[in-house]
Amino acid sequence: MNTSLQRLESTLKLEMQSVTRAFNGMNWADPTHYGQWLWQTHYFVCHSTRLLALAASRMSSQQQNLHMRFLSHASEEKGHETLALKDYQGLLKAGFDLPAHYEESEATQLFYQSQYYWIEHREPTSFFGYILLLEMAAAQIGPELYRRALQSFGGDCTRFLKVHAEEDPDHIIKAMKSLCELPEASIELVIQNLRVSSWSYQSICREIQKAGNSPLQLVA
Repeated sequence: MNTSLQRLESTLKLEMQSVTRAFNGMNWADPTHYGQWLWQTHYFVCHSTRLLALAASRMSSQQQNLHMRFLSHASEEKGHETLALKDYQGLLKAGFDLPAHYEESEATQLFYQSQYYWIEHREPTSFFGYILLLEMAAAQIGPELYRRALQSFGGDCTRFLKVHAEEDPDHIIKAMKSLCELPEASIELVIQNLRVSSWSYQSICREIQKAGNSPLQLVA
């Protein structure tokens, strides 16, 4: 394994620890926290297929495998943004005192808008930093989030978490395999984007946390 890949794996581990702490600051039994998270998730997931398609379109003819991989990933993400809204509608139908919707936060805008810059003005493969963060969060944190939300709100309000917590962990393996084909300079950009994406996602959690002050720990 080259040095850059080792640094990437080390950075991913550290950033996931930070993201987990940020999630720990939210009370997943509080419908305000959970409802806010569903809306902010909806806003950035709306861009998942667009970002993947954009990254695919920027791949050179020598990167055909990556081009097809991103197109395939985009197909898998179709319609996921509607799951979060359906879960929120489930909260409203259950009688929780919540607004009709939450506005898109500045942190959420920074989270996904920066990816257009990375793809178009740095390298399309740098988008792997964003992908790895979300895929690893789904794999490592998602199952516990789903368990807690399901216990508090029921199946009609937790479809988004269920889908992503139960996703094939092979997604991460495939991503890392693709990264092995990249030069070290490109992997360094992935690392940079990973750090920026992690900071932005943690900022989303911190903004949601302002809605209350009774966090529940997800992990030790």
